Amino acid sequence: MSEFLLIPLIVLSLIACDGKTAINDIEHEPQVTEADKPWAGVFRILDGKWQGRFFVLNNENPQKVNTDSLTDPGYIQRKVKKLPVVQTILVEQIYSSLSPFFQKVTIRDRYEEPDGIKRTVTSYGVNKVQAGGLWCVVKKPDETVIHHGSTDGPTTIIWQRNEKNPLRNEYFYEVVSDSVYGIVGWGYYGIDDVEREPLTWFRAVYKKINP
Repeated sequence: MSEFLLIPLIVLSLIACDGKTAINDIEHEPQVTEADKPWAGVFRILDGKWQGRFFVLNNENPQKVNTDSLTDPGYIQRKVKKLPVVQTILVEQIYSSLSPFFQKVTIRDRYEEPDGIKRTVTSYGVNKVQAGGLWCVVKKPDETVIHHGSTDGPTTIIWQRNEKNPLRNEYFYEVVSDSVYGIVGWGYYGIDDVEREPLTWFRAVYKKINP
């Protein structure tokens, strides 16, 4: 994979053990540093309640990977339009900024199993600026998911993670307007062959239901 896709896990460990707020802490806002200040207000565009559908897509015939294409938003958009949907999740996300650097989120994912049984999974997390970087930390009932972020202009946030054991390598573009919040991306998991394109891709569209 390209260097752009790699988030060294040692960075997480060093920040978490420096005697300050740990990266996976979603209760306490980290102390703001000079390196954080350029990011002030970066998450404000997400404030409010959003509802929509998150689609999981299956790449049945992955070709040899071109790492440049995996960070090309145009390529990702074209790819997700072609792939079949294998799972649809009804999503509600509520974002609330407590400061220009710290935003709480509650996520409710509603699943319908093949046997018709419905279930809802509620997760809690934060988007935050810490150690000069952007972080999304979500505590699900069975795991804590940490993504490192960057931006591509004022309305686009890019989230990624790269964990080796087990393999969990993900990359998402999130584009937010006043009323629509779109997501496209992909993920490698478990024993997936990273020399080929990902088997799993994603797209989502959420609409804002309150100002």
